[in-house]
Formats: sequence, structure tokens, C-alpha cells
Amino acid sequence: MAESPEHIAEPKVQEQPNSPGHLMENLAKLVGSRGVINDKLARCEDFKEGRYGPVPTCYTENSPKEELVLEHVLQYKKQFKIAYDPDRELYLCPKNECDVYKFICTTLRPTKMGYLELYEYEKAAKFIANFIQYEELDPPDQYPPVIPSPTNVMKWQKGDSFDMSILLCSILLGTGYDAYVVIGEADMIITTKNETYMEYEKMNTEGLEGLDEDENVSEDTNKV
Repeated sequence: MAESPEHIAEPKVQEQPNSPGHLMENLAKLVGSRGVINDKLARCEDFKEGRYGPVPTCYTENSPKEELVLEHVLQYKKQFKIAYDPDRELYLCPKNECDVYKFICTTLRPTKMGYLELYEYEKAAKFIANFIQYEELDPPDQYPPVIPSPTNVMKWQKGDSFDMSILLCSILLGTGYDAYVVIGEADMIITTKNETYMEYEKMNTEGLEGLDEDENVSEDTNKV
């Protein structure tokens, strides 16, 4: 017996993250009043909609233990405002890529890398600085609305100061360091990654002397 038309499911066409239609959709969603596109929110939106692949359940819901921890954290937040500072905003439960509130300490995942060089904190920090493309906070004077997992930061190779710090701290915790993330303020020249006044490393020119002269000589010889 043939199925009625209303029971026939149409195949859903999934747009690729870089398709023209998807890019225009993100432009419409993420261009704010200042006309600035937040690339981080666009990546999180792609992840939530499954454009990077199936989304694990731990991103879309909390376990019973996580829910219990969140209840204690919210109570602590209320007690802190009463006992200490009612105007201070504690950054304890930001949203993840799927708009689910997570206790920020659970975002730190002790991670062991497969490279012995990253077991030294200086080399690990240099790796993060070179491997992850730095993005400014938007807006720069507020906490980020979303904290993605270190796994996604590694995959995207992009992140703000919070993302890079959490990723580095996860690597250091995995190698045995007593590491933690500290939130503070910095000068604009640092937060905008302004390298105008930085001293640059001179290129090693050993063995390159006379290279241009040799090229000029060969060109003149060919002309003759």
C-alpha cells in the first residue's frame, strides 16, 4: 500500500559551512548594530547545527552531576553578592557552543599531547601562540558570551584570549602542571595584538650573500 504524501519524508539538504547561502545567512544573523561580524559566534552556530559533523550529547545537555554542580554554583553566586560585592559579576557559568550553560571549570580538560616538546610550558605556550589565530574580544570590555571546548578551538585554530588560555591550561594540566586561568585587564596594544613597536627578529642571511648579484650576472649573460 502506497504511503500518503503527508507521510513521505523529504531528504534534508545540508548546506556546507562555506556555501554562499550559508554565508549570507550568517551575515544576516551576526551583523550587529556596529556592523561587525563575530566570526566566533558564526563557528559556534555551525557546530550547533551540525555542519561540522554530529554533535556529541555532552554538548547539548548536562548530566545529573553537572546539573547538581550548577545548582551549587548559582547558590554560591548569590551568597557572594550578599557577603562580598553585590556589583561584581562572577563569570562562572557561560554558555557553550550549543547554548547550554556549563560550569566554566569543567571546560578545562587535562589533555596529553603526543609531542614531548609540549611537556615544557614555554614550548606549549609558543605552540598555542603560533597555532591558534588570535581574535579580539567582541566587545573588548566584556566577557565572551560563549566558551567553546578546547577540542573545537584546536579544530578551528582560532580563538580569543579566553579560548587560548583555556586550551593552554588544559595542555599544562595534562602534563602535570598546577595551572589555572586568571581573568584580568590589559592595555589596548596587547588586546588588539598591535605589534607596531615590537622588536623583530633579524633573518639569518648566512649563505645568502651575493645571491642577487649572481642572478643579475646570469640575466646579463643570457641577454648577450
